[in-house]
Parts: sequence; structure tokens; C-alpha cells
Amino acid sequence: MLVRKLFFITFLLIIISCKDKTLKKEQSENNEKIVTISENYINKINESLSPDGEKMVKSWKEYERINNLLQNYQSYNVSRSLLNAEELAKLAQELKDSIRISELQISSVKIRLHVIHNEALRLKDMSDLKKISDEEVKQEKSKIFESFSALNSKINNMVEQEDINEELKDFIDEIAGDSLKSRDSLMDINLEEQK
Repeated sequence: MLVRKLFFITFLLIIISCKDKTLKKEQSENNEKIVTISENYINKINESLSPDGEKMVKSWKEYERINNLLQNYQSYNVSRSLLNAEELAKLAQELKDSIRISELQISSVKIRLHVIHNEALRLKDMSDLKKISDEEVKQEKSKIFESFSALNSKINNMVEQEDINEELKDFIDEIAGDSLKSRDSLMDINLEEQK
């Protein structure tokens, strides 16, 4: 009887210790996932404008204002980000409504401006919520930075495409000019032969 009780107690201790190890392992894995998720948030603008892109938007003051704010936003903690969310939403609205550069008045740029504005509005709405996690705010900041980077990327691509088109036009004009010269000289040779 005593042996049975000892066996039963030992068996229970083994089961309890196994469960405890399993719980600790699950907690450790969950903590690793949280760390991995938070490290994946982008806390900066990935793509800035090229020098030619900067020349293109030089007269666009609303772009300059939101760019400056987002540069500062990169270093803001969660609470400061929420405190400045209304200003960011206001600047995003102004940016969306103020495209002064005719080359940028195309749907692909307008869509990017709408996305920036919508993400800024979401962050502003988060500032009004009582229960919002730091992770949700970081994620929304990340989306704003990604959206602004996408706008910069589009502007850079447009400038590069414009440069390529200009070079191609010059090349075609040069070839066409050479072709005309060749044709004219052939015509001159034919006229001389006919004489």
C-alpha cells in the first residue's frame, strides 16, 4: 500500500513538472514572437527623394512640411506619436489637396497621397481611444512611413523615366539627323551621277 502511494505521488510530480516545463516553453516562444513582431516595424522613411526628385517638389511647401514632421516622427515614442497625430493628419490633408506640380497630377500619385492621408487619420483616431496598445500604434506609424516611402519612390521613378525619355529622344533625333544627312548625301551623289 505504501509503495502504491509513493508511486502515485511520484507519478503526479512527474506530470506536474512536465506541464510546468511546457508552459514555460510556450511563454518563452510567445515572448520571442512579440520581440520579433515589434522589431519588424519600420520606424523610418525607407526611401527619400533623389536630388532630381527634390528639385521637382522644391516649390511644394506642403510636401516639405509633412516630410519634416515625418523625419521627427521617426524618433517619437508611442505617446508623443499620438499627441502629434492630429497635426500629421492635418498636414496629410493639406498635402493631398495641394498638388501644384503638373507632372504629379496623375492618379498613381493621387492614390499614394490618399493612402498617406487615410493612415494619418487612423493614427489620429487611435489617439482618441482609451485602450490602444503600443504595438498597434507602432504598426500604424510603420504604415505611414511605408506610404510616404511609396510616394517618394513614385516621384523618383517619374524623374528617372523623364530622364530616360529625354535621352531616348536625343538619341532618336541624333539618328534621324544622321539618317537625313545620309539621305541628302545619297541624293547629292545621285544628282551628280545623272549630270
